[in-house]
Amino acid sequence: MDVSVIIVNHNTAQLTIQALSSLLVQSTSVAMEMIVVDGGSSEPLDELVSFCEGNQIRLETLDENVGFGRANNYGAQFATGRNLFFLNPDTYLVNDAAAILSQYLDQNACVAACGGNLYSETMTPIHSYHTHFPSFLQELDFITGKRLLRWFGDNSEFNETDRPRPVAYVCGADLMMKRAVFEEMDGFSSDFFLYYEESDLQCRMADKGYAIHSVPEARIVHLEGKSFEFSEEREKRIFNGRKIYFQKHYSSLYHKLTNAMNMAALLAGVAVAAVMGKGEMKRRYQYRFKLYLRG
Repeated sequence: MDVSVIIVNHNTAQLTIQALSSLLVQSTSVAMEMIVVDGGSSEPLDELVSFCEGNQIRLETLDENVGFGRANNYGAQFATGRNLFFLNPDTYLVNDAAAILSQYLDQNACVAACGGNLYSETMTPIHSYHTHFPSFLQELDFITGKRLLRWFGDNSEFNETDRPRPVAYVCGADLMMKRAVFEEMDGFSSDFFLYYEESDLQCRMADKGYAIHSVPEARIVHLEGKSFEFSEEREKRIFNGRKIYFQKHYSSLYHKLTNAMNMAALLAGVAVAAVMGKGEMKRRYQYRFKLYLRG
């Protein structure tokens, strides 16, 4: 088997079916199996079960939502492919991205993981990778509206060329990696529930000397945000994932300095939002500031 596709579903059955359908249509030139792991969905699964049964797709169900990384680890136990393709439910393939990425891994011994270019529903380029791991520099880039690294000629999140390039990590929405390396890394860390688990995994890979590449020929639509709605719970999960990442990979002082920079930026954002009369933006920045303040 060439590729084992693993999709984690949690109350996103229609999106998951769309993602699976795109794989069935687009990925015709690669030996592929598909594994869906349902993480304790509260919504009915009848349609998803029927679709999987009709298309010989393995569906595994968990009694509770154990988080993105742990659910992917569970699905990987059933994989027989030499390459694992972790695909978000809110994605669909534009071309035969599964074959393109798998062939790239097979042809490049030094590359352990790769991902394609991601697009919005209107085919606008969106975040596909980053050239720096989560860090003071990366977050300073975010604060400047992702302009800082561009000022130095580095498109830090989308490959505008027609050539593969080395990156720090690819977006977890379409992460393909060699199964042997995934097993060597013991998969995604169970420390994370949601967010930053793919950054952590690829950082550990980079520490071992493995390369991660962006492969722009592979094209995938990511309906980012369609699988969840904005909420304080989501903000807490992002903050907690980030906190765990920084605690694992940096010193306490580095973590505190990065937090201080973000808190200053958030206070400035609250003031600007107040002046502009943007109440929702102000509330969001205030909530994020409270998370940092509480630690």
